[in-house]
Amino acid sequence: MPWETERHCYDIYLEWGVWDYSDKLLQSFVHDNILLYPLQLTSFPEGQNRVTQFLDSDPKNQVVLFSFIDVSIDVKRYHHDRVHVLDTGVNIVSFWEYFLSHMITDFGVTEPNYVNDFLCYQRKPNHHRPQVYDALKDRNGVVTIGTQEFAINSNLTWATIDKDYNPNISNPGDIFKVEPEFNFKVYNDITTLGNIDVWNDSFLIIVSETFGDPTGYFYSEKTFKPMMGKRPFITLGANDGYYQGLRDKGYHTFENDFPRYDQRQVDEYAVELADYLITMDQRSYYQDNKQKFDDNYENLKSAIDRNTQSLRNYLSQLIA
Repeated sequence: MPWETERHCYDIYLEWGVWDYSDKLLQSFVHDNILLYPLQLTSFPEGQNRVTQFLDSDPKNQVVLFSFIDVSIDVKRYHHDRVHVLDTGVNIVSFWEYFLSHMITDFGVTEPNYVNDFLCYQRKPNHHRPQVYDALKDRNGVVTIGTQEFAINSNLTWATIDKDYNPNISNPGDIFKVEPEFNFKVYNDITTLGNIDVWNDSFLIIVSETFGDPTGYFYSEKTFKPMMGKRPFITLGANDGYYQGLRDKGYHTFENDFPRYDQRQVDEYAVELADYLITMDQRSYYQDNKQKFDDNYENLKSAIDRNTQSLRNYLSQLIA
């Protein structure tokens, strides 16, 4: 099967190892009449020519365009019955689920210590995140926001998720109590649960996804970390389709156990969640649902084979 790696489509950290896993997935099916090609490269003449030449070389040839890292749906330039777009959200391949299933290890996760009602890690200060940070920073939980290469109000960018990346922090409990003038960045951690003591201290994981209004089926590694860390989770701004997509993959979701999101401002919803957590019996809830958290963990472990087989089935149908 001809295929083209996605690793040169993005100017981001090669040390993530993401590309090794995306390449491994691409190589899981072999057929000479299918070209797997990054959707991003078709924005350039050479990419368009590559697709056209492959289609013209054999009437049996078909092209499958994909975008694993950040799902793209810009396919208006193609109107061809032998050009297909791989659904990398939920129906065929959920790449970040596939990736994190390789990362599962014994992080030392325990049942919550109930020090923090919630844990909400945010790095890129885009979409709703500055407002969410401002709404939750004085509540009984942990919320972060980072600068990285993004420019926003520097007064909001004084958090870090790991003392190893902040030499001025000696106590892990002080992870977000740093003076604003230090202006530290939040480390881009896509493979672990961060500081495990902080994770174990926390009850509900509030997921702040890549898109500010995740009304579709895009799931980054942020969505699957609560499965890896055996915690209930709520995703800010998510609609019913987002949760249904996860249930279709065999995961338990918990949106009906907490205040429902009803298209209001996301930061207002975050405040309602924080208020609700103060009143609920977190210990009883965790014990009553412990099997669900364990099930989610085991389901994530099986995602390697599930996604690989799903891709194979999809491609096999194209040449049947």
